[in-house]
Amino acid sequence: MGEIMTEHEAWVGQCHLQNIDDNSECRCLVAIWANSAETFHTNLTAQAEIQGWKVLWVEDVLSASQYLNRHATPLEIAPLARAVHPGHLVEFGRKTEASSPTEPAEHLMVAQHSFYPPPDQSDIPSWERKWIAPALKDLLFGPTADGETLNTYFIVDSALRKNVTGLFDLDDDVLDIPFQSLFNGEAAKDLRENAPYIIDMTLPDGAWDDRDRVPAFHIDFFARHWREKTGIFVRSRDDMRTVRTHFRKFTRVAMEEEGRWVYFRFADPRIISTFVEALDEDDLHKFLGTSTLITPAIDNDSEILEYRAAFPVGDNQRQALPERQFVSQPVTAGCTTIFMQR
Repeated sequence: MGEIMTEHEAWVGQCHLQNIDDNSECRCLVAIWANSAETFHTNLTAQAEIQGWKVLWVEDVLSASQYLNRHATPLEIAPLARAVHPGHLVEFGRKTEASSPTEPAEHLMVAQHSFYPPPDQSDIPSWERKWIAPALKDLLFGPTADGETLNTYFIVDSALRKNVTGLFDLDDDVLDIPFQSLFNGEAAKDLRENAPYIIDMTLPDGAWDDRDRVPAFHIDFFARHWREKTGIFVRSRDDMRTVRTHFRKFTRVAMEEEGRWVYFRFADPRIISTFVEALDEDDLHKFLGTSTLITPAIDNDSEILEYRAAFPVGDNQRQALPERQFVSQPVTAGCTTIFMQR
């Protein structure tokens, strides 16, 4: 009996690929717009060849809903599944060398997502233009796979932002959404133009479908600032006050050899990935908690990296973890390793 055909939807599978040029191998999740496992394989093979890969084998090919029920990894699967549609049939997840010793630790979930920017809109009236790529909108502002709505915060390095604007503009009379410095007291005043700020970018009610309700900050940010990598995103169930209080703890680090404190610019996307990937399990819980961290890829404007604890723990469990302080060690010219010291 032939395979039963269903309506097209997102299908997901694990694939093992081989590079056609150098024979290197990698593994990744892939989502494909399909209506059967046969269609999945056909579209996968065709797209892999276009990108210079040969498909060695595929496993766990299921519809996205079935895959989620079986594997329960929504933060990795859901964005991939949402990225495919009749106009975009195949979306590859983060590729990892098949025998790589640098794969993310088991306690850290890392997902790499690619998206297509909106096409040229110069001939479209400004009020009709898409303000963000649809797939990126899903990743930053959409609900989770189980329908939970999360808040979206942007922690911006104000010095990096000023490189784009030419002046400091994190003022109440400029921004149309809530924001606050991560510094308190005199530091907030003295370092006003260089401090990290948390900005509540959670979309207002109705803004998902109505561009007129999207804050001006968002429209300007994705038009002018996204490519400049001026900060990192945090998705959380908590309100802004709680998230600010949490990340304030990590704005200073101790220089190990000199014994003095310096400010840690963790909101710089050039720093955060190396830092998070170096944390052990306890340190990761201390830093991320139950939040998901999203940072733009440094070398690709159409790619983001998503980090979260594989097994997040609650506030009580985190508070019971051993106390640590951040310590900074220079390792090469211009580079610094930051870690938690017990």
